[in-house]
Amino acid sequence: MAARAEARPALHRPLSPRTSFRRAVPRRSAKVRPSADRVDRIHRIDQIDPFSSADNGSPKIFSAPGAPEPGGEALIVVGGRRLSGTVAVSGSKNASLALLAGALLTRRRVALRGVPDIGDVRQMLALVESLGAAWEWRGGCLQVCAAGLGARSRPHPVDDAAARSLRASFIAVGPLLARTGVARMPLPGGCAIGPRPVDITLAGMRALGARVAVDHDSGWVEARCDGRLRGGNVALRLPSVGATQAVMMAGALADGRTVISNAAREPEVVDLAGMMRKMGARISGPGSREVVVDGVGELGGASASVRADRIEAGTLMAAGAITGSGIRLLGIEPENVAATAGLLERMGCGVARGEAGGLAVVPGGELLGADVVARPHPGFPTDLQPVFAPVMAAARGRSSVRDAVFEGRWAHAEQLRRMGARISVRGDTATVVGRPPLGGRPQLKGAHLEASDLRAAAGLVVAALAAEGLSIIHNLHHLDRGYDGLDRKLASLGAEVYRSAEWAALQPGSTESTVQPGL
Repeated sequence: MAARAEARPALHRPLSPRTSFRRAVPRRSAKVRPSADRVDRIHRIDQIDPFSSADNGSPKIFSAPGAPEPGGEALIVVGGRRLSGTVAVSGSKNASLALLAGALLTRRRVALRGVPDIGDVRQMLALVESLGAAWEWRGGCLQVCAAGLGARSRPHPVDDAAARSLRASFIAVGPLLARTGVARMPLPGGCAIGPRPVDITLAGMRALGARVAVDHDSGWVEARCDGRLRGGNVALRLPSVGATQAVMMAGALADGRTVISNAAREPEVVDLAGMMRKMGARISGPGSREVVVDGVGELGGASASVRADRIEAGTLMAAGAITGSGIRLLGIEPENVAATAGLLERMGCGVARGEAGGLAVVPGGELLGADVVARPHPGFPTDLQPVFAPVMAAARGRSSVRDAVFEGRWAHAEQLRRMGARISVRGDTATVVGRPPLGGRPQLKGAHLEASDLRAAAGLVVAALAAEGLSIIHNLHHLDRGYDGLDRKLASLGAEVYRSAEWAALQPGSTESTVQPGL
């Protein structure tokens, strides 16, 4: 493996940015829905003067320009369009990040198929590269080799910016500690959706014999062990996905048996365990409340495929429901979105298994209000509560959503109020008052909107699809962190969505009264 480590510069090849990150998606005619071969015929909305009041069929914006986002873009959505067609769901963001961390467990090459080209994956690649790993894209397959991880008992330099910007970066503590005996990582960042302490992960490392020191002033954590970690009983205070994955990876190279109780049951835990088994790890019980890991001396290489992203699938299901549209999703396993499908069915929207796999959203008439609690898997995902809040706002009657995972995940509520949604938040619960029982027009209206985090951005896109008129969504870097061309996929289904760097300079503080559809 020494020769491979020396050849690292040849192996490392950065992700090439997708052109869809810098271009508008195709404009849809009022009468003709764009077919698949028209998706690449780009109509640049930058060619429209956003400050023009000429009656030329262009959107008319009367607000004054604000400071543009550096290198940023805005997403322009013309609401009220029906969707139809079939779209493939991209690979899971959360599973991909865990598998990339798992690749640090071995000196051998790990090949991953189906990894999405998104911002969080790029940040994770920067992190593993800073730790000594090499990577490249080859024929749609992401290959990672961590032969250059370094000697034991010496802290590895870490890409500080990548680690702090990415919550999932902290699970790398597990493989680093197990393989080298030392892990020094900054406290992670990620979306501003409420407190997500790392104490559960650190308690797990301590249970396996690690000495952990946290410097809150500098924001760094260092964990060390003498020799190999020792297997032990790890009772997680909460069923944390990251803690379950980190302890599972640490236990794979520990001396003896590790038993994780109150383990997370998310599919991403199962995916990581599956890849680790291919590498030679001895793991039983992933997907249950108790995971047992028997440590081995060394792990080998493996190939793994990333399953479809259940959160992206749920976002597309919400888009179909809020627009009253029938769409088909390919690649998603229906059991992974069972809680999401159950909520839609209670709201009056059908969800059916596709004949050739995947599933179909089948509109059943008027959407009705419903109550839901966001819980750990197999419950309704917390990542989808910001996405379904606008669906509730467009439904008839009253709904409520309680987030039992992240109490402070309500930044999107204020943005939905800009669109006319009646949503109030108290503690961990939001109450949404939709349309009245009899009569009433759709209450969501186009507005200038600011995305505050990844899932809030997706929720604003879903809201804009059903709003009257035109919406402009700023801070698209949040959306691009976790969705692989969501706007492009919506355009292929018939949505009228565009990207524009010029329109990103418009004043985000404008309300719906300053945004006139003019279409």
